[in-house]
Amino acid sequence: MRVAVVGPGHPQKGGVALHTTVLARELEAAGHSVVHVTWASPYPAALYPGELVVKGPPETAGVSRSVAALRWWSPLGWRRVGDQVAGADLVVLVHVAAVQAPALLVIAARCRRVGTRTVLVAHNVEAHEPRPGESHLMARLLSSVDTVVVHTAAEAARATAQGARDVVVRTLPTALPDAVSRWGDVQGDPVLRTPATLLAFGHVREYKGIDIAVRALVGVPDVRLVVAGEFWTPVEDLRGLAVRVGVDDRVELRDAYVAADDLPALFAECDVVVLPYRSATGTQQAAVARAFGLPVVASRVGGLADDVDDGVDGLLVEPGDVDDLAAALRRVVDPDTWSLLSSGARTRTPSAAAWSDYLDAVVSV
Repeated sequence: MRVAVVGPGHPQKGGVALHTTVLARELEAAGHSVVHVTWASPYPAALYPGELVVKGPPETAGVSRSVAALRWWSPLGWRRVGDQVAGADLVVLVHVAAVQAPALLVIAARCRRVGTRTVLVAHNVEAHEPRPGESHLMARLLSSVDTVVVHTAAEAARATAQGARDVVVRTLPTALPDAVSRWGDVQGDPVLRTPATLLAFGHVREYKGIDIAVRALVGVPDVRLVVAGEFWTPVEDLRGLAVRVGVDDRVELRDAYVAADDLPALFAECDVVVLPYRSATGTQQAAVARAFGLPVVASRVGGLADDVDDGVDGLLVEPGDVDDLAAALRRVVDPDTWSLLSSGARTRTPSAAAWSDYLDAVVSV
């Protein structure tokens, strides 16, 4: 089958770009003829703090045919891409942000004109930090495609409520950067450091709850927190919070994108990954932590509730609950508990069936 995947990829960065690239690659490996159409200009600079694209080689291998042809500000380009991909048997549209929805709407409309089937992979049915008008755009997009693929039951309910005709729920399969995959199994017998070092990595945004982790440190003595990633909120706000609650000497803020090749060194200096999300859909962060053999303490929200096996490779806590998070952190840095959970993280491998099941949902339309 001829398949066009329209969504983020190199030179864009981040988990959705990785997932879309691996999705295209898995479709090609399954025998389909695939072209991956990515964004040359994905967002207005004002909406995306930090660098829009990653420098250097791709963070993971893609398909043999990939072209960066979409620009958020170019309606003529949207129509041109729509006409080109409408010749495929199936077009997979990947939604990340509302600013890209008009382009996907145009492409979907060009596909409808010639009867080409369309699937929307919706990573966020509702924006984490919504702006006026975005829900209307999303409702139009959801109703303009044949099938919508989401990653949690809650997202499926939202998609249906906003007009999606056919909604399929699939667990978000693991899509790791090549640098992480090359790391392989953790070698040797890991030892918990003293003091233990917690890691929060990735984009620092309000819904990810890093401020909750800072507050929780008050009840967890002799533990450090490293926050590594691009800050979408002022770094001074988090630093000021750490000062006010008296843990600034145990919080290190690294405001910079962590490239895939830098992940091994970052994880090598840490003991536990903390994901205190207020809300979530799907995320690859727990899978990355397991790839490096680190246990995870995460909120019981979205895909995290399914991705962390409570008491086996990590601990789950109630979202927004500082005391619950502090109690879990005290547990995880107990040497016996940490040894048990890190062993569980190292031995839990991604299911080979996850991608097969995901591809079935995409191509079955």
